[in-house]
Amino acid sequence: MYQAYNENRVMDKDGNIITQRDTYSNIAITFRNLYWSFYGYLAPWDYKVIVGNAGPNQESTEHPITNYAGEITIAAFHIAVVITLLNLMISMLVRRADKVLNNQDQEWKFTRCQIYAEYFEWFTAIPPPFNLIYNTTCALYRLFSKKFKFIYPKLMRLLFERYRFAEEYHYQTVMKDDADRFINREKQTRPILSFMNSSPMSHKMIT
Repeated sequence: MYQAYNENRVMDKDGNIITQRDTYSNIAITFRNLYWSFYGYLAPWDYKVIVGNAGPNQESTEHPITNYAGEITIAAFHIAVVITLLNLMISMLVRRADKVLNNQDQEWKFTRCQIYAEYFEWFTAIPPPFNLIYNTTCALYRLFSKKFKFIYPKLMRLLFERYRFAEEYHYQTVMKDDADRFINREKQTRPILSFMNSSPMSHKMIT
């Protein structure tokens, strides 16, 4: 729709030359501008068509049908995007509500225990910007107090050992499963020629 008007120029009444914007010159630029237009980076002059000057007086020419068609197309795109995102948000909220309703007893117990835990703590939450003072004081208290210990390195070492043990156990399990599968397959396969497995033949003595 706008590709035929690329690099068009028009001279207005003040003598200024206006060039057609490359907002919708090709598909890639169109998708990029439509994406950023959803965040508000779009103005009416971005989709105005520049035709040129015509006539003996070189008056500026406009194509209102193309302008209206472009505006309607962009409006339809935004309406479709808004409706899609709205339905997505509603579905996510409904899914979350169903999940909470299915676990409402656990959610209620967890919230109650969390409120009790906050009540029994020696400190209380404070609004910003006073929380900066609280966070600094709490960090210094935990750093110099003997009640708290820095166990992050030990915790990471323990987690790494558990992960390595799990990997080794998984490898051993896979090897055992492969060996069992191979043995069962060999048991089910009958040999074509076998002398050792055949029963001894009885021979009659001729007298």
